Amino acid sequence: MLRGDSSRTFREHFEIAVDGRAVDRILLRNASGAAIEFLTLGGLVRSLRVPDRDGVLADVVLGFDTVAEYQRGALNTGALIGRYANRIAGGVIHVDSVPYVLATNAGANTLHGGPSGFHNAHWDVELRDDDDRAGAE
Repeated sequence: MLRGDSSRTFREHFEIAVDGRAVDRILLRNASGAAIEFLTLGGLVRSLRVPDRDGVLADVVLGFDTVAEYQRGALNTGALIGRYANRIAGGVIHVDSVPYVLATNAGANTLHGGPSGFHNAHWDVELRDDDDRAGAE
């Protein structure tokens, strides 16, 4: 988790990705202390801390310590799943009986958008911190 200060939004450099681009981590926190931490690489969620019924915060998602662990494809942990979810068997879809061959990334199958899915994109993130809410765009 990022710094323990009281700001609702926070951004800091995290690591360098395999492709040499900088990866930042972003923290968004609400008034109850619930907080999400995600990376600009793939929008990968590293941490989601929410209060239980007694108000005790606990992290409820799996996350890794390094970009390399995410980039090894660890079951798309924390990933933004985009364009489509699940597998396209054999990496081929048919539209109006026309076959379209897709890039594969799970053996012979295309998983969660393939190797260029949303989870592998570098996202430009703007933080918002208005009077009544904070967020990222």
